Amino acid sequence: TQLFFNSQADVYKIERFGPSEGVIYVRSPVSNLNLETDLLYQIMMLTMGGPVLEFVYYDEVAFLDFDLPGPVLEKFSGPRFGIKGTRKLLAIPDDELIIGTIIKPCAGLSPEEVAEKCYQAARGGVRFIKDDEKMLGPSYCPLEKKVKLISQRLQQVAEETGRQTIYAPHLVASPNKIKDTAKRLVEWGASALMFNPLVAGLGTMNSLASDPDINVPLYAHSGSRSGWSTGPRRVDDVVLAKLVRLAGGDYFQIGVRVPPSAPSKMERWLSGRKRSPAKRLSAHKG
Repeated sequence: TQLFFNSQADVYKIERFGPSEGVIYVRSPVSNLNLETDLLYQIMMLTMGGPVLEFVYYDEVAFLDFDLPGPVLEKFSGPRFGIKGTRKLLAIPDDELIIGTIIKPCAGLSPEEVAEKCYQAARGGVRFIKDDEKMLGPSYCPLEKKVKLISQRLQQVAEETGRQTIYAPHLVASPNKIKDTAKRLVEWGASALMFNPLVAGLGTMNSLASDPDINVPLYAHSGSRSGWSTGPRRVDDVVLAKLVRLAGGDYFQIGVRVPPSAPSKMERWLSGRKRSPAKRLSAHKG
């Protein structure tokens, strides 16, 4: 039928870089999507949820990149703050570096010790501080006490130096409690939140980013990224970075590709895509 014909995906371009190396471009009709429900889930199922990465017909395959047409892209609000919003929060001009740090050691510290480390870092010029991903709120360092103490010490730095510092505690909660937990963290003084969408779900991050009562930047932790993006059957870092941006993540660590001194055509293609993955999602705020 015509409906069946109109619903088919097709290969519209092939770039060959060698006998067994190249890029295949596939497009799929927007009409196959339900634009009124979870689009992140649908995009992931269409691209990497099917058998493309699992077929035995080839030894290596990678999902390298994707672009979205306007009707789909406009459904996503993207990062609420991004780099421009972060500079505004910190009152930092465009030509000044934003120096960040991670609280170390990741275990064995009391709330007072963590707060003191944050104070010293902020006094030294650090403008962004986040929990280590292994800081999970153990009984010897309860989250509420830690966040409140850090907030107080960073406010002390602001009074002493005039500099604001963003602090992102690790948001750990089950899906049915994550919004309430996030709101409590903000009430206790958190000025950002750290959350791993690759482990706990991009849709969950999107729900946090779209909640007007959680009006702080979201640090999307990249733990497990290499498990996705390395090996003979992989999802490239560019794809993960774009998905995180669509989900509303303000910050995400992505690896820097350093091609060899004599890069292949494939290496040059990949490097070009990694230079500015966010530009092809230009409808976003951040």
